[in-house]
Amino acid sequence: MEIIQENINLNNLDKSQWESHRFEQIAKSISERVEPTQTDLDIYVGLEHLDAEDIHIRRFGKREDVSGTKLRCYPGDVIFGRRRAYQRKAAVVNFDGFCSAHSLVLRPNPKVIDPQLFPFFLHSDQFMHRAVDISVGSLSPTINWGTLKKEKFLLPPKDQQARLASLLWALDEVMEREREVLEGLEKAASSYFFNVITKGENFNEKSIKYKSIIYPSSWQVVHLDSLVEKISNGISETQNNNKKGLKVTRIETISNGTIEINKVGFIETKMDYSKYKLQVGDILFSHINS
Repeated sequence: MEIIQENINLNNLDKSQWESHRFEQIAKSISERVEPTQTDLDIYVGLEHLDAEDIHIRRFGKREDVSGTKLRCYPGDVIFGRRRAYQRKAAVVNFDGFCSAHSLVLRPNPKVIDPQLFPFFLHSDQFMHRAVDISVGSLSPTINWGTLKKEKFLLPPKDQQARLASLLWALDEVMEREREVLEGLEKAASSYFFNVITKGENFNEKSIKYKSIIYPSSWQVVHLDSLVEKISNGISETQNNNKKGLKVTRIETISNGTIEINKVGFIETKMDYSKYKLQVGDILFSHINS
């Protein structure tokens, strides 16, 4: 924890000694291929297993779950989601496994960047904004390695990199402890809510069973459409990358019961969109990958 007391101002760093490097000097793309049906590797990581703005991999798949050629990854590598880079998915590998071909397996060059700093660099605005800018395609914007490797980025001297890495990992440790506490509270609250709603617990009255749900006899079973004014699908238009036009919500806009306004998309349309306009008090529900 001594490094925290060094009082490094992350918002006002002296960059006079920083140097510019092409990304191919900072890291290399590992293109070793894996066929799921012909490997003994068990752990698979798809883009769906990576959380936005998180350097940790918290979920996995198995080789039986997938088909088609994938990419090999090793401990210390970083899996970066090159498709839809605006989702900011990049996480450190701590196992032997393989991952989606829609990602890049990046291995830091220790001569240029401290490997401990590398995952945080990938999550920096400097890198992520550039990644979004060079993505191609409208429906599913993707980064090409041939383009990314030529991009130039500023990096601090190695001694400063080490200090920054120590600080960031110390902060990450604190955040992980807080996450564990919050997850415990959420599980307790969710369990209580589930038992009250589905089992009728804590109610001093006779219970009734409807399908697989047990509830107090004074409760009613109703259709969802009787509780709301309207249920409708969202607008379906091709989004643009120039951040012009109308703001539209996407799957990643909805996160943990909140709307992350910085993750909206943009469309330019002449159609009447009034029926799709969100009102205060509306509830958004993602019916894809929910």
